[in-house]
Amino acid sequence: MDTLSYKTISANAETVQKEWVVVDATDQILGRLCSKVAKLLRGKYKPNYTPHVDCGDNVIIINADKCKMTGKKWTEHQYIRYTGYPGGQRFSTPAQLQAKSEKKKDLRKGMHPLYMQVIKGMLPKNRLGAQLMKNVHVYNGPEHPHEAQQPKVIDINKVKEGNGEITVNKRPLADYFPNPILQYIVKQPLSTLDVAEKYDIKVNLVGGGYKGQAEALRLAIARALVKINPEDKSALRKEGFMTRDPRAVERKKPGQPKARKRFQFSKR
Repeated sequence: MDTLSYKTISANAETVQKEWVVVDATDQILGRLCSKVAKLLRGKYKPNYTPHVDCGDNVIIINADKCKMTGKKWTEHQYIRYTGYPGGQRFSTPAQLQAKSEKKKDLRKGMHPLYMQVIKGMLPKNRLGAQLMKNVHVYNGPEHPHEAQQPKVIDINKVKEGNGEITVNKRPLADYFPNPILQYIVKQPLSTLDVAEKYDIKVNLVGGGYKGQAEALRLAIARALVKINPEDKSALRKEGFMTRDPRAVERKKPGQPKARKRFQFSKR
């Protein structure tokens, strides 16, 4: 037996292959965008990912000033820092950090205060994290000074197409839901849009009965399809896949509070 075949191979500075990629932040939610950028920086999308090695790519973010934040986070969310001196606690809102990136001329090129604050919180808090922060370059507007590296433009929201395999709790759909009716319930949104063989789906289900889990999974698949193509929402809503069927509320019994079957007595 060749025991060397079981050896775990870790990436190092000589074997790692780093690339330059461009990500467009136009109309992207800031937090969701930065979480995906952090995975690119760490190299988690690569088969040779090694946790303690800088094996990720160099990421260039353009149109940083066109990102979005939900609700009132632009003005109400606060980032806290400390100068190191007594009474040196400072608060900044995302709007203030964004304005700082547009007005200050002494900032290093690619050093966007808002994006650096958000991405830094999603990376390891050690020397590796400090090294990874040097691999991200953020710019307001569509231009960047890294043409010499020949970066490739990627769509960070692109969904990879598959073969129609559905995996539930690391088990095939037919194994987890042996009942054909439950399998039919799960696949209803895919069949409605005729994309049953287009995507691979992996989910984790916890709690509830089999029928409840199947209906919850159907709702999750329908919502994911709408995220991929919002134009499909009307077709899925027409079939009733965008909401779960609520439980029927039992009617109130005459002379009794709410829907209790019998009067409740104190246990004392």
